Amino acid sequence: MFCPNCGTQLNDNAKFCSKCGAKTDSAGAAEAPRPSPPPPTPPPISPEPHQQYGRTESMPESAPMLGDSTGMLDPMECIRFGWNIVKSNLGIFILGAIIVFAINAAISFIPFVGQIASIFLMPLNAGLLIMAFKAMNGSTPEISDVFSGYKRFADCLLVQLVAGIFVGLGFILCIAPGVYLAICYMLALPLVIDGGMGFWDAMTTSMAELKRQWMSFFVLALLLFLVVLAGALALGVGILVAIPVCACATANAYKQTFPVKNNLP
Repeated sequence: MFCPNCGTQLNDNAKFCSKCGAKTDSAGAAEAPRPSPPPPTPPPISPEPHQQYGRTESMPESAPMLGDSTGMLDPMECIRFGWNIVKSNLGIFILGAIIVFAINAAISFIPFVGQIASIFLMPLNAGLLIMAFKAMNGSTPEISDVFSGYKRFADCLLVQLVAGIFVGLGFILCIAPGVYLAICYMLALPLVIDGGMGFWDAMTTSMAELKRQWMSFFVLALLLFLVVLAGALALGVGILVAIPVCACATANAYKQTFPVKNNLP
């Protein structure tokens, strides 16, 4: 019980305040002052947003991280890397290119059946890329890697076939859409090879990222064309070096854009 006059704490049966002498009883006693409520807890600081495909946006922890730490593609670095990797593994890459060209040439000369059968040779295009990824990861490429694309036959075939159809339709409707789609699908096959994606997921993922960096990949495509042209002008023999350089440059472009999974077939 408290004195109603001065607030001094009293015994429950006290009639008068021992300090100020005021008359009091339990009915008139003042209640103990309530403590002030604690200050409100500040709202939790939201976590830093993750960066996905180079854009700043919130992303759950379970979502895959896509996009690299550098932000944008360096086309010239891709070409330099491609040349250095091929130069360090020149013999195996040239032999791999010879096998790919020889098989494609042999099938194309078969009347009627050749054009249809050439569709089923599309996984061979993944072979040099697989060799490029192995060399990029510090492993030694092997000739058997040329045929490793057949371990993911359906996705390696469909990602090139469906993307080729879309690009072809784009060129038929107007040249610009065809060029745009061709650039956007540049990393679809590497996403199948290294990321282990299905063909459709690889196509949509490649487009989602490359449309953001379209101009950088367009510059890379022009540089790759010049590499192939230079190889063709070198008595045609240079093409056996140019194509592996392009494969290794593409692998490096993938590394600059997506996290390498090392999920090769």
